[in-house]
Amino acid sequence: MKVLVTGVPRAYQSPTPGGYWLTEAHKAQIKAVSPQIELIELSRAEMEALPGPLPGIEVVLIEVSGTEPYGEEIL
Repeated sequence: MKVLVTGVPRAYQSPTPGGYWLTEAHKAQIKAVSPQIELIELSRAEMEALPGPLPGIEVVLIEVSGTEPYGEEIL
């Protein structure tokens, strides 16, 4: 099962220089759900650069923290 994680984590205080925000603990929690999980983590910039949907993605987890809606930023 392919699980895509992306987003614009405004409340997260320490993203990596590449724009990723999952910690090793986050990744372990997601992968612990099933040994069949293939975790795909994309930065916001990588998502914006995609020519279209990624094939085979079954689950999308999008970080949308913050108090103001900003859905247009992740479309």
